[in-house]
Amino acid sequence: MVELFIHTQARLGELFAADAASRRGIMQQMYADGLVLCEPAGAATRIKQQHAEEALREGPGALAPATVESRRYALTDELDGLVDAADAVERLVVANVALSTAADLLFDHRRAWTGSGKWLPRRLLQADPEHGGAQLVQADEDTGRDVIHRFNEFGLAWLDPQWAGALHMPGAT
Repeated sequence: MVELFIHTQARLGELFAADAASRRGIMQQMYADGLVLCEPAGAATRIKQQHAEEALREGPGALAPATVESRRYALTDELDGLVDAADAVERLVVANVALSTAADLLFDHRRAWTGSGKWLPRRLLQADPEHGGAQLVQADEDTGRDVIHRFNEFGLAWLDPQWAGALHMPGAT
């Protein structure tokens, strides 16, 4: 399959900025990995090397501290929700939200690009090859319980040692 994307340099700058703001790096990844078919003035190679590849290496900027605190609270709330989930469907849904929230915290801590769908596990493993996969569990009857046990095994401490411990409320130390 071949997809063709045509952008002006000005528009591409806007797209890169939007992706940086969303922390996803989609266009940067496409330009870094894509095959240039035609470039009479060498602009595509410059964009690839000077903008896309560099942006991917640098990663997104840090989240605001208040955002990190809010996500940490949301994660502990979701993990608490797993304990009360009434059935496998509830556990699966809550575990998915907990996984996404924990992944966001890991991505921020590692200054790594986020992902969703098939890109979530890929980006988790890029961000932290040793522990990124620990967040990935197989969906089955015990998914919620498995997520709790796997997360407790590594806990918030593997995101950042200062976060060791269980529940966290915004503003608490």
